[in-house]
Amino acid sequence: DAQESRGLGDVYKRQEDAEFGYSVVYDDINFNNTGYGLIFAGAPGAQTNINYSQSGLIKISSLNRTLSEQAEKLVIYNPSPSNFARFGSALYVQRNTTTNKLVLVSAPGTISTGTGDVYAFKITVSSSTVTSTLIGSVDSSNQVYGGLWGNSISGSDDASVIAITQVGNSNARGFVKLYSYNGSSIAETQEILSPCLPNSQFGYKTLVSANGEYLFVSAPNNINYDQTIGVVIVYKNNNGQFEFDQAITNPVKNVGLKFGIDFDITPENNSLIISSLGDGVVTDVGFDPVTTFDSNSTLFYDTINDSGTVYVYNRHDKRFIVGQELDPVSTVSGTNYGRSVVIDTNSVFVGAPAFDNINISSCLLYTSDAADDLT
Repeated sequence: DAQESRGLGDVYKRQEDAEFGYSVVYDDINFNNTGYGLIFAGAPGAQTNINYSQSGLIKISSLNRTLSEQAEKLVIYNPSPSNFARFGSALYVQRNTTTNKLVLVSAPGTISTGTGDVYAFKITVSSSTVTSTLIGSVDSSNQVYGGLWGNSISGSDDASVIAITQVGNSNARGFVKLYSYNGSSIAETQEILSPCLPNSQFGYKTLVSANGEYLFVSAPNNINYDQTIGVVIVYKNNNGQFEFDQAITNPVKNVGLKFGIDFDITPENNSLIISSLGDGVVTDVGFDPVTTFDSNSTLFYDTINDSGTVYVYNRHDKRFIVGQELDPVSTVSGTNYGRSVVIDTNSVFVGAPAFDNINISSCLLYTSDAADDLT
């Protein structure tokens, strides 16, 4: 229909709540000699049919090297459009191939709209075009209503290890299903049930390292033995089966901060970053460079709400040990600092989308060298 055939820019100008960019994957394989790869971005809030709210879509774009702007290559709509399906909430893109790529897109719905779906597509990339073929859906036999199947998806670069989570609800704990893709079909290889308490949100976020060696799963609502909130559980690949390796709990006993909102690992698997988000971030209060109180024995502090912090972990003797905290630069509440994080060999990127503070005029992205402060 006319709405379906609109240019995507028109769709987003009309739909301020499309949530474009809710999920983003950058495939760094050079496309069409542009010097850049393809960008996959989800818009789970998009109304792509006049009868369905938040049905969702994803957009695949390249970058125009001359104009330094994006060029739309393909839009994929929800194969089964429905209200609040939220297609495009999570994405996985196979990254070790130049022509045919496996792409997984989730439509987890909400806690009151079904069990959720995950769709598999074959993306074919030629010299200048991108096309898609629907392979089918990736289902789990133990999906539950309102469990948010597909809340998080991750995988190795070669798609030999793919992880899909269900967060669960008050009646069912979360789990992770592991799959393998051989170039033509997807096969289930393992299921990992939540070792955490009910309502811990096990499976809120999952991450498979690029080489498939590690699997990380967070439960940001879990109450730990030391009364901290949030845990990231580390599993290690042992001949194709993932085994428990380590539980990383919140380093700070603060009931307002939930640990494990987002995380990422370097390609070498040497450094891991994990974010906490919520209320009660503590920051020092200074008056001027020379004023002190009681010879610096009396200090003052303030708290920041709707913000967070990021921790850097380094791998030592096969375990990840906390090495540094990256505090928020802004002392303004509502930045949502730590909502998203990315790390590569030399740099850390921390997103602060600020959607809980209408007084902040723009979203923020903080960058940091691996051993330096955020800027």
